[in-house]
Amino acid sequence: MIEEDDAPLELGELIAAADTAAGGNDFDDALALYRRALMVSTDADILERASIYANVGTIKRAQGKAREAENNFEKALGLMPGYRPALLALIELATSEGDWRRVVAYRQKLADLAHEDDDRVKELLLIASVLADKRDDSRGAIDVLEKVRELSPGNEVALERLLAAYTKLNRWPKIVEILGAQCTELDDPVARGAIRFQQADIVLARIRDEPRGVGMLEAALEEDPSHEKGLLALVAVRTRLEEWTELERVYARLIDRHAERGDVERAWDVCKRLATLRRDKLGDGPGAVEAFTGAVRLRPRDADTRAALAELLIARGDSTLALEELEQAAAAAPTRAQTFRRLFEIHTKSGRTDRAYLAALALDVLKAGEMDHELVIEQYRPEGALKPTTALTDEDWDKCLRAPGHDVEIASILRAIGPAAVRARVNELTDLKRLVSLDLSKRQEPTSTITAVRAFAWASNVLGIALPEMYIMDNVPGGVAAVQAWSPTTAIGPEVLSNVGVNEVIYIASRHLAYYRPEHYPLVFFPSLGEFTQLFLAALKLGMPEIPLPANEGVAKLRRQLASSLEKSEQAELQKAAKAIEAKGGKVDLAAYIRGVELTAHRAAFVLSADVHVAMQRIATEQRAIADVTADDRRRDLLAYLASEGLAQARARLISAVKATPSTRPSATASAR
Repeated sequence: MIEEDDAPLELGELIAAADTAAGGNDFDDALALYRRALMVSTDADILERASIYANVGTIKRAQGKAREAENNFEKALGLMPGYRPALLALIELATSEGDWRRVVAYRQKLADLAHEDDDRVKELLLIASVLADKRDDSRGAIDVLEKVRELSPGNEVALERLLAAYTKLNRWPKIVEILGAQCTELDDPVARGAIRFQQADIVLARIRDEPRGVGMLEAALEEDPSHEKGLLALVAVRTRLEEWTELERVYARLIDRHAERGDVERAWDVCKRLATLRRDKLGDGPGAVEAFTGAVRLRPRDADTRAALAELLIARGDSTLALEELEQAAAAAPTRAQTFRRLFEIHTKSGRTDRAYLAALALDVLKAGEMDHELVIEQYRPEGALKPTTALTDEDWDKCLRAPGHDVEIASILRAIGPAAVRARVNELTDLKRLVSLDLSKRQEPTSTITAVRAFAWASNVLGIALPEMYIMDNVPGGVAAVQAWSPTTAIGPEVLSNVGVNEVIYIASRHLAYYRPEHYPLVFFPSLGEFTQLFLAALKLGMPEIPLPANEGVAKLRRQLASSLEKSEQAELQKAAKAIEAKGGKVDLAAYIRGVELTAHRAAFVLSADVHVAMQRIATEQRAIADVTADDRRRDLLAYLASEGLAQARARLISAVKATPSTRPSATASAR
């Protein structure tokens, strides 16, 4: 209890004592002290009296006397209408009681009393939240939130809540307006594009203002060219309205935007759309050619687009370019039968019977041939053997036979290092006592009457490749194999000596001999990608010692072996080849080169055998693993080759070389021995 003492306490002392008592939960003493403070206060002590009533209200609330607490807070406000502690306390009371009307009223007083716009905005947002969430008064919330927009136009919270409130009331024009306001506050073009699309969707579907909606769709794509839904919607609307010129303008602008962003995939897609629009709706052939050409540049292996471009080129009389496109289409998609049908039609119409025949062969392999294709195959199927009296030259190999992956600079390195590489590997095998020892009695002369040997001799002449030494052996994996020896040597096994047709023997021999070209031969001794890579790097370092290469013991060892057997002329050639590699930036694809050699070998084999079914049969049964080249890879490349100008030129060269002199090619009736 409070003890009376002789000296009366001042107002401030009484309030301080009361506050201390209240802080210690001694509410009775606190209330008594606050009453004494009120008694000694005067009308001039407005702030002190308001604080006393507010403190008494706080105690009453703590005692569970809500009505008495409220009365005291109201007395505080009666003295000072803007007394914030009392207002906040009343808001807490009203909130605890769920009296949201009073909460709004008190919050409004706080908002009205705020000196700064930020404080006023804060209170108004709280009011709007109560109106929307507690009183389900969307309209009231909207009125308050619009006041917030006046004070803070870009306020994210206000805009988000306004959007929700207007959506609840289905007030579509206002929703579009709020979305626009949100959009202007964003830095991310993708996010802006999404909002513009929302606006367009509402304007088109709810407000039904097509011109405005289309403009918003275009704005969405201007912000974010990759917005797929926006593009589809815009195309749908323009198409329904048949506004082809406007759609063309949109496509052209989108292509530029995608190009600026480096988005090749979408630029390709829109190029195709533009080309189709110009061709089918605008009747603009040159424009369609331009757009299809752009699409092909962006995706060179798009066979369908190349075929469409070819048709337009044919229509304008440019058959040469059309054929190039169809040949590229066949290279990109060798199993696309329609490409070969079109090639067959064009070649037939132009009188290129051999090329029409080759296209028909491709359709036969694809099991997509029809009667006219079968008739051409029967009519132009070669009778008997090819009888060329000329060999394929290096130029013929480069122009007519090379498969994708060939690299002139890599080939130059291999031609230069080849002899030294062979010597180094054979020396190593000799030191390791692993060099194959061949029985000279098994060696065959080029004049042998054995069909397989004759096939090798004939094929070597036509291919322009020196005939290796040939041995007939009892066990040769795969039927034929290159032997790692001092001189080019081939072992032939029983599988190739009997029960094999002449065309098949020629195919086997020609494919095998292709590896004896100087730029291919090192692969006989370094067949895996790892070994081949070490050889190439060692050769490159020998040709250009200053070139930086990662430290590798295998490369260093091989470089020493090569250096010990490299002749001066070979060193000069190697240096020249290494400089060519450096001039093109040192970028090479060795795996692609190996693949190219293997595919080129099969191409050469087909040219000489001239039997596509033999080729496909050999490919299907091929067991050798070369740089991960699958049977399907070989099959697809040969199909593509059937459409190529290179094959046509190779066949023309060989077929036109027929003379009255007898051929050394084994006849179909030759006996196998």
